[in-house]
Amino acid sequence: MYSVLSNAQAKQYLDAVAVFEDWRETSRQVLEYRGGMHWKTVAGRSYLYRTKDRLGNAKSLGPRSDATEQLYEQFTARKEALTSRLADLKETMRTHARVNAALRLGSVPNEVADVCSELDAAQLMGKSMMVIGTNAMHAYAYLAGVRFQADIMATTDVDLLWNHKAKLSLMATAEVSKDGLLGLLQRCDKTYVQDPRQRFRARSSTGFMVDLIRQMPEPPWADEPDRLAKNDLVATDISNMDWLLSAPRIEQPAVAVDGRVFMMTAPDPRAFAAFKVWLSQEPGRDPLKKGRDIAQARAVLRVLEERLPHLPLIEAMQSFPKQVVDAVKDELSSSIEPASTEAAAARRRRP
Repeated sequence: MYSVLSNAQAKQYLDAVAVFEDWRETSRQVLEYRGGMHWKTVAGRSYLYRTKDRLGNAKSLGPRSDATEQLYEQFTARKEALTSRLADLKETMRTHARVNAALRLGSVPNEVADVCSELDAAQLMGKSMMVIGTNAMHAYAYLAGVRFQADIMATTDVDLLWNHKAKLSLMATAEVSKDGLLGLLQRCDKTYVQDPRQRFRARSSTGFMVDLIRQMPEPPWADEPDRLAKNDLVATDISNMDWLLSAPRIEQPAVAVDGRVFMMTAPDPRAFAAFKVWLSQEPGRDPLKKGRDIAQARAVLRVLEERLPHLPLIEAMQSFPKQVVDAVKDELSSSIEPASTEAAAARRRRP
C-alpha cells in the first residue's frame, strides 16, 4: 500500500521544509510592509504618510519630527532587510527544488501545488479552504514519511472544501473580493475557465479540474454564501461535509513533482479514513468509486497503525456518527494486520 522514503529522501525533505517554513514566515512579515512610507508636503509642512493599499491610499502619521524620522528610518531598514532575506531564501529554495526533483522526492501533481500555493499566498489555505479527496493523501504521506502506491493516487482534479462561514482576514478579503477563486486560479494558469455545465468546477487547457465544495445548508434552501465573488465558481452542496469541517485538520508541507515545497491543509488522516469508509458503504455511491474509497481508507488506516501510532484513532472522529466510528473499528480489526505485538497492544488500548 505504501513505500517508506529513503534516508536520503527523508533528510532532504526535512532540510527543504526548514528553508520553506523560514521563507513562508518571512513572506508573511514582508506583507506587513506592503506599500511604504513617504514624506508629503501639505500647506508648506512636511508630513509622514503610510500607504495602506495598492490604490495608493495613505494615512498621515504626523508632521516631520525626531519621532517620525526615526519611525521612517526603522520602517525602511526593516523592509529592506526582510526583502533581502526573502530573496536569499527564495534562491535557496530553488536549489532545494532541484535536489528534491533529482531524488524524486516530489509526488504531488504540479497543478495541485500551484493551486495550494495561490490559496496559501492569499491566506485562504487553512483559513476557509482545505484539500479533501485523493490529493489530501499526499499530506498524510509526507506526515508519515511514506509514498502511497500510484494506483490509488491517480486523479486529474483537486477538491477544495470551503468553510463559507469562516471569517476571512482583511488581506484574504481583498484578494478574493474582486476576482474570487477563479481569479486566483488564473494567476497560476490563465487557461482556467468555469465549466458552463458544472459551475462549481474550473478547467484548465490541460484538462485539470478544480472543484469547489461546501456543506449543504440546513435547511437546503437557506440563503448562505455559495461563491467567493460575484462572477466566480458556485460551490456545489454536499451533505456530511460538516463531519470534516468539525474534525481536526493538519497543515503539512508537501513536495510537487517539480521539486517545489508548498503548504497543504487537509482533514486529519483519521477523519479522512472514517469518511472514506462511510463513502464505500453508501448505497447511492457510484460502484466504480467504492472500491477506490475503501482502498484509500485501508491505506491511510495502515499508515496510522504502522507509522503514526501516537495518533489515537477515535479522538479525531468525535464529529462522526457512532455508526461510522463503529464501521471504522470493524474495518481496522478485519483488514489491518498490526505491524508488531506492540502495535496490536496499542490498538487494543485505543478507545
